Amino acid sequence: QAANILKTLQTKFEHLVLMYENPSIQQKALASIPLQQLKGKAQKKLAQATKLDKGAHVNEEDFLLLELLDWFKNDFFHWINNLPCSRCGGQTEPKSDYLLPTDDDLRWNVSRVENHYCNQCQFCNRFPRYNNPEKLLETRCGRCGEWANCFTLCCRAVGFEARYVWDCTDHVWTEVYSSSQKRWLHCDPCENVCDKPLLYETGWGKKLSYIIAFSKDEVVDVTWRYSCKHKEVLSRRTALSEATLRETINGLNKRRQRSMSENRKRELLERTIVELVEFISPKTPKPGEYGGRTSGSMAWRVARGETGPEKRKEVIFIPSEKEKTSKLFHLIYNIVEDSYTRISNNNEKITGWETGVWKAESIWRKVETDWKMV
Repeated sequence: QAANILKTLQTKFEHLVLMYENPSIQQKALASIPLQQLKGKAQKKLAQATKLDKGAHVNEEDFLLLELLDWFKNDFFHWINNLPCSRCGGQTEPKSDYLLPTDDDLRWNVSRVENHYCNQCQFCNRFPRYNNPEKLLETRCGRCGEWANCFTLCCRAVGFEARYVWDCTDHVWTEVYSSSQKRWLHCDPCENVCDKPLLYETGWGKKLSYIIAFSKDEVVDVTWRYSCKHKEVLSRRTALSEATLRETINGLNKRRQRSMSENRKRELLERTIVELVEFISPKTPKPGEYGGRTSGSMAWRVARGETGPEKRKEVIFIPSEKEKTSKLFHLIYNIVEDSYTRISNNNEKITGWETGVWKAESIWRKVETDWKMV
């Protein structure tokens, strides 16, 4: 495993993240993103949020990031478990044997070609696992590797400082630097989640060990942001010594930053100090919390949907004359439309699940547009 970690450090830093800096690839990404529309939504939501919290340390970029995540998840990229058969349209199942990559596959950095076999017509469907973010702008599908790769490119194209984050327990995501909050924000495009770094350990129950972030400027071991069980994580970090990991990362950073301006070096150093302070104090989440800055600005918590619905009046249904006469009260809720129909009162429509409850706690309506991921 040590060799695999060291090889990943090198390839992600020396090849992958530098692709995000290619101006022509960034232009291709920008051509796919409805940037003005997303900015308009961000401005509206920022205005709403700052009404609640006038001293909020958030800006339009923070809200644009949330809109970009939402657009990427719901409108742009698609999850693939099994490809539909390209010959008969039937259901396929991935086989353990991989298919040979073509010259074109290799040109686009294909790591392997999965064989999605159709049991109906016995056809082998090719599913190349592309590692090139430019190609992913065309295919717009894949699993977490493709999602994080393409989303990180989109973040760079929009102008965010972004990192590609690799978790050796088989997941990847993105981090984006918030200039207003002066910290790196966890962003998982597969989940449409921002600033919930304990999602994997606390929410998914992952046993974390090594989580490394890569940008054009530096490699950073960010494991500690994603854990509130530092001792347990340390006990699992046995693949290579801490000294070897530290020296390897320092060596890569030193070479990359050789030609960097003194101002930029100082800026990165200041960020590193802030980040290290964050790392040395493990979070203690309450049940259902996934880290992030729960004690932070109200505007930011509202933006990420973390404060729950605004305080509503307790709902009381008062029977109408018709219902009193019939001695019948009949109410149904449609989860898809998010509305109630009061059948016993001339099919009266009431919109929003919260408008029909007396009290609610720790409950929300989750909309999933990509059912392949469920």
